Amino acid sequence: MELFHLKTPYLDCPQCFFYNSRALSGTPYIGIAKQEPEGAEPLMDVTANLSDEVPLGCIAVKDYSENTGLLAFLKSIGFITEVVEKRRSGYVEIPICRYDKAVLERYSRTAGR
Repeated sequence: MELFHLKTPYLDCPQCFFYNSRALSGTPYIGIAKQEPEGAEPLMDVTANLSDEVPLGCIAVKDYSENTGLLAFLKSIGFITEVVEKRRSGYVEIPICRYDKAVLERYSRTAGR
């Protein structure tokens, strides 16, 4: 696993990695945590959980509020390859994005690591 330096308008945090699972709806869940000497500290959710499904190979990126600037950062490291649409959710528009699974694996912590 490699670590990355997360830089958004609200966070400037070295030693970060992705962690992922599935939401109850079955859609991918991805978060970002910071590696600390005593363990990991969760920092933010990358994905937003929408009421309807997103296309296969895509995620809904939470790029508002404290996550403002996250989409641009994810594009800069090659994780987001394309914004395919935007969906309204409450007061915000959520970008639905294709992502690179190889980049996710490169920067992800997996069990046993």
